[in-house]
Amino acid sequence: MLKRIACLMLCLMFAASAVLLVGCNGDGDESAASEGSSTQSDKDFSNEVKNWGGETITILGYKGEFAFHSVQIAPEEQTGEAVNDAFFERNSKIEELYGLNIKCVLPESGQDTGVLIKNAVMGGTTDYDAVVAPLYIFGLYLPDDLFIDLKSINNGYIHLEEAWWDQALQEQCSVNDKLFFVAGDALVEDDEATWAMFFNKQMYNANADLAAHGSLYDIVKEGKWTLDVMYEMITAVEYSTGEAKVWHPTSDDKWGMVGQFLDFYLFMQGAGQTLVDNSGDKPVLRGDSEENVNAFFAVAEVLYDNENVGIAESHVSWADGHPYQMKRQIFGNGNALFMPNQLAVIGQHEISNADISFGLLPMPKRDEAQDYYTSGVEIYHYSAIAIPTTTVGAKLDATTYALEAMAYYGNQIVNPEYYERTLTYRRIQDDESGEMLQYILNNRTYDMGAIFNFKGGENMAGTLGFYTNLIMNYSTDITSQWESSVNSFQTGIDNFVEQCY
Repeated sequence: MLKRIACLMLCLMFAASAVLLVGCNGDGDESAASEGSSTQSDKDFSNEVKNWGGETITILGYKGEFAFHSVQIAPEEQTGEAVNDAFFERNSKIEELYGLNIKCVLPESGQDTGVLIKNAVMGGTTDYDAVVAPLYIFGLYLPDDLFIDLKSINNGYIHLEEAWWDQALQEQCSVNDKLFFVAGDALVEDDEATWAMFFNKQMYNANADLAAHGSLYDIVKEGKWTLDVMYEMITAVEYSTGEAKVWHPTSDDKWGMVGQFLDFYLFMQGAGQTLVDNSGDKPVLRGDSEENVNAFFAVAEVLYDNENVGIAESHVSWADGHPYQMKRQIFGNGNALFMPNQLAVIGQHEISNADISFGLLPMPKRDEAQDYYTSGVEIYHYSAIAIPTTTVGAKLDATTYALEAMAYYGNQIVNPEYYERTLTYRRIQDDESGEMLQYILNNRTYDMGAIFNFKGGENMAGTLGFYTNLIMNYSTDITSQWESSVNSFQTGIDNFVEQCY
C-alpha cells in the first residue's frame, strides 16, 4: 500500500479560542499522524492560470441522507453554516479566478443517479459533464462503460498524483491499471462515510477498571489499540437493571458496545483484511486466507458476545422501528462505552444533542503486529467523482480543470472548516482529537468486494453480504459459508474482468 505524508496542519489551540485544521484525503501511515505540513498557497495550484470565459460545468449529484451531498458540489447560497459557506467561497473563487461556474443537478423524486447517467451516456446526450455519486453506484454501473479512464486524460489539467486526491482509492480501486472514479478534497462526504470508533469519555473515566488502562489516545499512539484490548474494555462494563440487559433507548442498562451487522465488514477492514485482493493484475478472492480467517474469529469473539455487545438488527426489526437510530440513542443516552460508526453521525441529532462527552478513535488493529491502523468506508454514502464518456474535447478540458480546482481549493478553503466542525461539534474538544482524525482518515482501505459486490447472478448473495450472512445467524462456520459461496463470487469476478479488462 502506498503511503502519503499527512497534509493535515492540526494546531489545536482551544485555550486561545482558535483552531486551525488543514487536511487532505489519501493514504498515510502511523508515523505521519504526528507530522504536518504548512498550508499551500495559490502558487501551488498545479494548473496554469486560465480564464474559461464563464464556462458552466454541470455535475450530476445524488440525494443523500447526510448534510453535504449537494453542498460539496455547489451550495446555492451562503447560510452561515461554516462548511456550506466554505464550499460557496471555494466555488466563488474558482469562478472569479478562472471563469468557471460549477452547477449541481440533483435527481428528482423517484430518479436514481446511476440510471440518469446511464441513460444520458447511452443516449449520447451531454447533460452532465461529471457525476458525483456513492461508491456503490460506480460498482453497479462501471461495467457499462459509462466513464472515462481518468489516467488516460493527457490534457495536463488534472493531476491525480497530488495530495488533494485520495491516493489509496486510486491504488486499491484501479481496474486493469485504469481509474474510473476518484475522491479527495473536492468532496467531504468521503470523509463523512469513513468508519471510526466513538467512545464515551465519562463512562470510561468513571470505571476504575477502564481508567486503569490510562488514556485511550495514548494506547492508540503507542500502537496498542487492538481487538483484544477493546474487548477487555467492553467486558468491563457490567450493569443491568434486571435479570438480563434490555436493548432499548429507554433502558438504563449499560453496554460495552452497540453496533450493527455491517460493522463486521468494517472491523475486518480495520484488522487489515479484505475479501478481494486488487494488488495484482486482476482481483483475487482471499476470504479463505489464513490471515482473513484468523481475523474473522477475533472479530466474531467480540460481535457475538450478546451479553456485552448489542447489535441493532438482532434486537429490533426494521418493521418494528429504526434499529440504527435506536443504537445511536443508546450511545447518546450514555449507556454504551463504544459505538463504531461513520463520522457523519456526529451531525445527527441523537449524537449532536447528546448530553455526553465523547471522543473518536480509529478502528482497532487485529493485534500489535499489524503495521498501522486502517479504516474502511461505507459504500452507500462515500462519494466519488467520475467523468462520463460523453464529455469530450474542450468541455473535457474545462471539466478536468474545474475538478482540479475544486480539489485544490477544497484543500485550502473547505478542509479547515470541515475538520474544525468535526472536532468542535458538540463535546469533541481535546488536544488529541485532531491526531485521532489523522489516524482515521489517513489510512483507508477500499475493498473491491464491498464496492462491486461480486456474485454469480441477480438472486445470489454477493461478497458485500458475506459477513452479514454469518453474523445474522451468529455463525462461526466461515469455512462452510465460503465454500458454498466462492463459486458464485468467482463467477462475479470473472464477469467483471470480461467486461472491464
